[in-house]
Amino acid sequence: LMPIGVMAARYMKTYETLAPTWFYVHVVCQLTGYLAGLLGGLGTAIYMARHTGMRSTAHTVIGILIFCLGFLQILALKARPGKDHRYRTYWNWYHHTMGYVVVVLSVYNIYKGFVILQPGSGWKIAYTAIICAIGAFAIVMEILQFKKRWGGLFVKKSEDLQEANQSASKKEILKFMNRWGDKTPEDLE
Repeated sequence: LMPIGVMAARYMKTYETLAPTWFYVHVVCQLTGYLAGLLGGLGTAIYMARHTGMRSTAHTVIGILIFCLGFLQILALKARPGKDHRYRTYWNWYHHTMGYVVVVLSVYNIYKGFVILQPGSGWKIAYTAIICAIGAFAIVMEILQFKKRWGGLFVKKSEDLQEANQSASKKEILKFMNRWGDKTPEDLE
């Protein structure tokens, strides 16, 4: 669910008609994924503690880290500055980076769990197929939205070009005025 929540925020946001919907889809997917992971992790920890004794493995440490980072994401919502606040850009960087870190660690940790539990190969194949489908969808969406999202970095807008030309013209006029004073080009011939 968490990768789907990330994609909802990233790709639905660019369509103005989906303005409030993308946010709600993002929140529902992220909270549901977080709570499902929390309940699954706690349930597994309780079961392991009663039946086999607690072991500190990389899977356990990564799981605890994921839950802490996820909880920080939830707390960060309370500290989110307004859209026009000067710190909003930094908050967005934090939120996006932590979100991607949590998703990547979650996918990795699920594979670590497969190694520990050793379920039938069907589970690992199904999970891999789902992750690949989500990844393929993300690649297609990045290609489709490339111009909308990143086009401004590579192509100057016509307004920017007009401003640049006007600015260059003004500079040339000022240069001429500084060098020749009140004389006009006809006086200099």
